[in-house]
Amino acid sequence: MKATYFDAVAHVGEMDLNQKNSGSYHGARLAVARHPAAWGRIAKIGTTGFVLRRHAGAFRFLDCRSMSDDEQTEVTNWAVTCGYLAKTPRFKVSYTDPETNERQYLLYTSADEAEDQQEELDDASLNFVETLVATNNLIAATDQIASQRDKITGGLAFDLALTCYAEQLLDFDGVWWSDKLNPLAYSAPFGTLFRPNEFVAVGYDFSDFTDTDELEDAMVYADE
Repeated sequence: MKATYFDAVAHVGEMDLNQKNSGSYHGARLAVARHPAAWGRIAKIGTTGFVLRRHAGAFRFLDCRSMSDDEQTEVTNWAVTCGYLAKTPRFKVSYTDPETNERQYLLYTSADEAEDQQEELDDASLNFVETLVATNNLIAATDQIASQRDKITGGLAFDLALTCYAEQLLDFDGVWWSDKLNPLAYSAPFGTLFRPNEFVAVGYDFSDFTDTDELEDAMVYADE
């Protein structure tokens, strides 16, 4: 699996994971970014935080967005076998997001709800599919809210399971999602960092950063 490297990453907020709210999309680990102002705006968590570096060398993140279909299948099968994910039938409503012009989808357990949603959206289609859903094991391992389990499906369920896979089986410092930088659409590149207490963390006020400002002196490259 390919890796992306950074010599520094930012965390906006407190370093104490015990103060982290349950239900984070980053699982039970530390959320990090390269564009701290944009990330602070999206997550509504302010502008103060930390710059993190390794004692030597660069952070090595598993690059989620570059995973092949075979690699995704490998992770999915492992997660199902380990009891983190289950495959369950759902009604899938696909539509084009008017802000990003990208294809998105919503999942429903009820055919009536899915049909009502399809009627409300332009250019929407409805299909019956088998999708991934989080199990109680994944809820516990990634510090999610138990009552929200049925909403943790599809890509979100996979991403949470991937953090477990990478931390338990692979030699990475975390997982990275190279999403588009578009704070108005609640999108920015971000990662989740394992074992944050092993790294050097220096307090920093990112209030002078703009949404497009990235941490300086970045050593960014990818595995061939």
